[in-house]
Amino acid sequence: MFHPFHLMPYQNQRTRSLNDEARTYLTDGTLFLTRAIADLPIDDQAAILERVRTFDQLTPDNDPYGEHDFGAFDHNGHRIFWKIDLRVSNRTEPRSSRACIR
Repeated sequence: MFHPFHLMPYQNQRTRSLNDEARTYLTDGTLFLTRAIADLPIDDQAAILERVRTFDQLTPDNDPYGEHDFGAFDHNGHRIFWKIDLRVSNRTEPRSSRACIR
């Protein structure tokens, strides 16, 4: 089976790098929590955030474009999904860290 992950062009590599940086260091973006996560005890919220920050189970099957913008894991019997959405603030360079908000 062909996966574009293996033949990732430079643009996807750049997007992947910026997404990893935003997720790992919580930079250049805004963090949103669902009401269900926000209502959990602070220790659970911290554990979930740490799992998102350190998530390393990205494969061609769950990350077909190699952009590292989505993941899922289990926490205390619940399935947790995380997603990085990109909002382009400068139409001329959508893969620029200065032109995009994650």
